[in-house]
Amino acid sequence: MVLGFLPGMSIGGPEMLIILVLAVLLFGRRLPEVARSLGASYNQLKKGLHDITKEVNVDQPAKASSSKMVTVESAVESREEEGDFQPEEGTRFSPPEEYLDER
Repeated sequence: MVLGFLPGMSIGGPEMLIILVLAVLLFGRRLPEVARSLGASYNQLKKGLHDITKEVNVDQPAKASSSKMVTVESAVESREEEGDFQPEEGTRFSPPEEYLDER
């Protein structure tokens, strides 16, 4: 295993044995409990990261193909053809008269 903070150095068998002895000396009887809590923390971290990536992927809209895209005009036309759509009078946009006078 290569140490990230010490370039070119790696941990071998004797180093791992020394780390294990230090862990037993420091934690003693609590070593299984400490290992269990570290494992649970790691699993919670993985679950949280998975949930975040899942949420990010859901928030991104799916890319629609151009053949399935519907414009407002085509939707209105199809509704008019079916007889469902009756536009209200006076709902169309008309620019202000000042704008028309300036042109």
